[in-house]
Amino acid sequence: MKIVAVPPAHLPDLIPQLLPLLHRAAERTGGRTDAAEIIRAVLNGTFVLWVALDAAGILEGHFVTEVRQYPKCKMFVVHHCAMRPGSMEAFDAAMHPLVEEVARSAGCAGIEFMGRRGWRAHARKHGFTSEMTVFQKML
Repeated sequence: MKIVAVPPAHLPDLIPQLLPLLHRAAERTGGRTDAAEIIRAVLNGTFVLWVALDAAGILEGHFVTEVRQYPKCKMFVVHHCAMRPGSMEAFDAAMHPLVEEVARSAGCAGIEFMGRRGWRAHARKHGFTSEMTVFQKML
């Protein structure tokens, strides 16, 4: 599996393939965002869209990132990750080394992401710790 950053100008070409995954990712936000807002953030440069492609060039998954400046450091933040069923192992193996390399080159102090419980074992393999859990109750 190969993961590449998508230049905003190329995003419209990917929308038909990407939209189902963006909707899945947005559903997990509890109404905080939707696919249109994710696309808007990529187009305006707030987020960078990364896509995972199999050997035949078929879209297997995506995630978006941002460099977030906190008062004392920058963090590389992974958002809105979704992939096709059955591709988690390959996606995980390709994503983590890339994200670490990009975060380091951006001068970030670390990487942060929130994900469903299924990410816990994969995150631990790559040196992440679980310092907090995000719980929510939508009203």
